[in-house]
Amino acid sequence: MTTFFSCLDKLMKQNTSNFSELPTSKRHAQDQPGEQEEVTSLIVDQNEAKHGHAPSCPLRRAAKGDLALLLDVLVHSASQGAIGDESAAWGVDEKGRTEEDLVDSDDAHPADNFASTSDNDDRVIALKDYCQKRSQVLVQRLSNNMEDVTRQDDVKPTDIAMSLVIAGVFRQLHRYKVDQTDTVTSLIDQNTIKTLTSLLFHQVLWEAHSPDGNSEATNCEEYDRLLAYATWLAYVSDLNFQTRLPISASQDEQDQVHWQNAVMTFLSQRLVSSPQLETEADRLLADYGKRASDWLMRMLRFGRNIRDEKQVELHDYRLALTHEKGFWGIRLVIGEEGGCINLASINRGGYSRYQSTFIERL
Repeated sequence: MTTFFSCLDKLMKQNTSNFSELPTSKRHAQDQPGEQEEVTSLIVDQNEAKHGHAPSCPLRRAAKGDLALLLDVLVHSASQGAIGDESAAWGVDEKGRTEEDLVDSDDAHPADNFASTSDNDDRVIALKDYCQKRSQVLVQRLSNNMEDVTRQDDVKPTDIAMSLVIAGVFRQLHRYKVDQTDTVTSLIDQNTIKTLTSLLFHQVLWEAHSPDGNSEATNCEEYDRLLAYATWLAYVSDLNFQTRLPISASQDEQDQVHWQNAVMTFLSQRLVSSPQLETEADRLLADYGKRASDWLMRMLRFGRNIRDEKQVELHDYRLALTHEKGFWGIRLVIGEEGGCINLASINRGGYSRYQSTFIERL
């Protein structure tokens, strides 16, 4: 685990500003006899029709080389065939034992105090503490990288790739079996998960980002996968649709409810707009049982009601959309004042204000 985080640290510090030099891949790739595109990442199946977008719209990959391969391992291969058995992704048996455990290997790195501990309980505690601290470092590094982002156009494809790497690491560690029994010990602190969730929705994902790839950030292969992992993060962070609070509640409490509903509304519309995204989110939640399945089904039902019926299940909320370019889809109205309409937002501040002439209320 120490080696893994060491490699990850080095990759995250690499200069990834050469996004414009990366090759493009058609969303609907067509094989041409005698032509073979150089594959720099295993993330994308070059022969796979991608997300139903216009055939002429190319997608760039936000990462290449070692970082792209790390993305592939974490996000695609590591859990692709491990639904219901996440331990298989880490090369362990049903009791959480690695091949080295089975042969009683003694070649553990001396710097790994959790590996050199003789008592298994102490080893689990040390490993958990180590991974939780390193996870906090990853989130802080992403936060530092995103501190200058104040609008959707500031988000770069490399920000999407870095966010996806961290979310992929969290997904694997969250259910990783580290002891010799069938129980699961989480290697991720719940507060760190919630911090990453807030960071993604406050600064990385924006309402103006549409599924049509209308910006440099969304026009990369990693963006839709990040949305799927954001859905998983929303679930493990216990985000749900909330009833609007009475005016007697504190402003902070009301803002938190509006923000949660904005996140759920944001995700639900994007899930129903892409069967591939829905499938990916379902795969990521498959290990979490019926509660996760019911949570996802409610979100999908909510998204379809908004899309098809222009209705919302949440009491005391009205819907609004715009035919301009301020945001994509439908959002929740939380108030009006001075000729302006306030809409619940996933981003910093929890709401955004628009002139009433700019908004169509449903």
